Amino acid sequence: MNEIEAALALFDYAGKLVTYDADVRQPEIGRWQFIAARDGAMQLYHFGQALKAINGLLARDLSIAKHVKTKLLRDAQTRFDTAFPHWHEVRQGAAHLADFSKTPDRVSGHAAPVSQIPFIEFRGGDPNTPIYAANNLHGCTYSCTVEGELSFMI
Repeated sequence: MNEIEAALALFDYAGKLVTYDADVRQPEIGRWQFIAARDGAMQLYHFGQALKAINGLLARDLSIAKHVKTKLLRDAQTRFDTAFPHWHEVRQGAAHLADFSKTPDRVSGHAAPVSQIPFIEFRGGDPNTPIYAANNLHGCTYSCTVEGELSFMI
């Protein structure tokens, strides 16, 4: 089992405990899903960075590149970026929560318009009111706001 699979397994296991076992202390178990989601964000980032590093190496070293099926590598990069378009931003939000919320100016810099955040019930007012959403888990969607945009992974 690799790290991404382990994070998914923990997420699913904790979700089943919260849903079906009334004797389990819910707040602690519920936090396990956050831990798993954050770790999943980190592991996706590591994988994305590894793909970038491989592509960079191949661009610099043609003696290695001639032994690699570059179309398969390009296809893997495209599939990864399509499946996880916010992988970099979500990792930034997960890894830098304290940095992003250190000062009111930093919070403002990472806030996004409330109308862009689908899991917040918006009841009127200015839809452009900024809100900083950090370390959010709504169902199976982990999200955060980074540099004024909502970033998420499922």
